[in-house]
Amino acid sequence: MPNEPMQDEPLWMAMEAYRPGTDDPGDPQFAPLVRQLAADPDLAERFQELRRLDGVIRGAFGEVPVPEGLAQRLLGRLAEARDAASPAADADPPTVLIGRSVPIRRSARPRLMRWAVGLAGAVAAALVVAVLLRNHPPPLTPSAVLEEATRLFAAEPLPKPGFLLANVPAPPDYPLGRDVLEVPGTCWRWVEGFLGGRAVAYDLPGPRGSRATLYVTGRIVDQLPSLPPDVPRSMTAGCAAAAWQQEGVLYVLVVSDARAYRSFLDLSRGPLT
Repeated sequence: MPNEPMQDEPLWMAMEAYRPGTDDPGDPQFAPLVRQLAADPDLAERFQELRRLDGVIRGAFGEVPVPEGLAQRLLGRLAEARDAASPAADADPPTVLIGRSVPIRRSARPRLMRWAVGLAGAVAAALVVAVLLRNHPPPLTPSAVLEEATRLFAAEPLPKPGFLLANVPAPPDYPLGRDVLEVPGTCWRWVEGFLGGRAVAYDLPGPRGSRATLYVTGRIVDQLPSLPPDVPRSMTAGCAAAAWQQEGVLYVLVVSDARAYRSFLDLSRGPLT
């Protein structure tokens, strides 16, 4: 069936290969993945986390210096693993059993040992990268901020239910700000994993069926203005986005229709910059 959900393994393989902002969204082989991302908010969040981790790892390899002596230490640990995996030649039985029924001939054991040593090396390298990422997170760029917010917005055609702002105040560390209008029906909700941390998303209904989401988090990004720009940046799927920061708070506004962008802003404070 064409609309049948993808199974776990093909789904994760597709998520690893899928690249928004390229020709992938129009590729028929990714159509099942696109449908599931649109229908499953939890899956969409996992996809965003996967994309964020990919970007962090790429940035870390390019920007974080390798600790002195790391290569020698890794080679030493691999040698230890190889020695520990080498059995005495005369102690080997003709065959070994994996589980209850799969015989492995003696001639195949060297390949298994090489595979085990290679796996140990990959695990060691992954641990080193994890430590480097924890201690040296790569800097964010305005483009990366807009792209992540837009991907998250596009993956949520119907945002998760939140708290009506008129009834439940939002956390003071994640304010709506002075430049965005609190239109009737504005709701807020928590978003985990946005730009590597926690954020509050304000969902705002707009004119002519348009909608917008303002993502608010405590990040500092170089080269961002202190006020919303006069013209948002056009993004994929017909969306538009803008980012600015004030007093250590990052604001990212994504709208479904660029023509409605200014209707979400408080223009009484003067002209935009």
